[in-house]
Amino acid sequence: MKKHILLFFSLFALLQSCIPSLHPLYTPETLAFEPALLGTWKDKEGVYTFKEGKGKSYILSYIEEGEEVAYRVHLVKLGDQYFFDFYTNKSADDIALGLSIAGFVPTHTFAKVKWAHNQLEISHFAEGEWLEELFEQRRIRIKHEVIDNDIIVLTASPKELQQFFLKYADDPKAFTESSIWEKTL
Repeated sequence: MKKHILLFFSLFALLQSCIPSLHPLYTPETLAFEPALLGTWKDKEGVYTFKEGKGKSYILSYIEEGEEVAYRVHLVKLGDQYFFDFYTNKSADDIALGLSIAGFVPTHTFAKVKWAHNQLEISHFAEGEWLEELFEQRRIRIKHEVIDNDIIVLTASPKELQQFFLKYADDPKAFTESSIWEKTL
């Protein structure tokens, strides 16, 4: 049971600063696959490995506190911008076993990505404050739900999400500070 609790909190910690979405960012026509992403990458936080998944997808894994954490990742091309769509590779039963969390629902989270010369620059989709501000100012109307009065969950369709991400792709407030990953293998 301890293993399941650690995996849950590892996944939660990675994604807690990101706005979750019930739907993916990708559609079949926006999926991309870049073989240069395959392999092992390292940043100041840890070591990450991209392996080829089914179709145009990757399995991203890393070790945290002796446990492997894995995500299904899709590379999404919108215009001249690239994004990662992260989706947990564990079932809800694997993650929530033994926890008093009813109905854990796996969600998608997103990051803007750039790569060149064995270096990845990853910027996760912003925290809730930026989005809350846009909602309060009535500057956006993307479908969403607010849970427990402060957690925003996007419920928009993939096409609506794509339009939103294209509109805000160059807005520095829309994404967190970049993390730089260097390719090791």
